[in-house]
Amino acid sequence: MLIVKPERADEYDEEGFHRTRIQHTLQALRVLFEEQPRLTVDVWYYSTPPAISGVLVDNVLVCSGWYHVFPSPQLKDRLSIRGHITPAITAADVSAEPLLSMVRAQFEAVLRVAEHALHLAPQTGDSAPVEKGVA
Repeated sequence: MLIVKPERADEYDEEGFHRTRIQHTLQALRVLFEEQPRLTVDVWYYSTPPAISGVLVDNVLVCSGWYHVFPSPQLKDRLSIRGHITPAITAADVSAEPLLSMVRAQFEAVLRVAEHALHLAPQTGDSAPVEKGVA
């Protein structure tokens, strides 16, 4: 999973707004991991400007959207960024291939310069999960 680096996120809107959303996402991952203990998740922080969002599922389903950057209505000399209110393009099976390849290429390009932040993985036996990272 790629998530914008909290320090980079603080460049948009009021400081801490997006950082809090990132923390909530990471907490939701931990809760999901409690429900699905065989799940393995690696989180990487990127610091490039946010541009597109994408979700790939088993190379047969893809959903992609984009981020809007605009002058902050509340804070002079700051930009706001939103992506959750943007329509998304979703495709499955054979029709998904063009979008799959674009989203995969963007993911791989950003991942090459991303910073590893968190690793959630099951331990062997009945012990607690492994959680390593800076998140």
